[in-house]
Amino acid sequence: GSGGNTACRIMALHMQPTQLRIADQVARAPEKPPALYQPEVAYVNTDGIRIAIAAEFAQIHLNIP
Repeated sequence: GSGGNTACRIMALHMQPTQLRIADQVARAPEKPPALYQPEVAYVNTDGIRIAIAAEFAQIHLNIP
């Protein structure tokens, strides 16, 4: 993402960023931490940077059951 590639993703077991940057997109971390910590993926869509639970992201975006 640092080279401008919006298809890059950030993956973490416990995402706790102050700020996320993918390509030219910048986002702040959510104010409330999640109730349950799970592996997460940050990615860019038409609304900007989004954070999703990794298993749900895989089902929706990668067609992995």
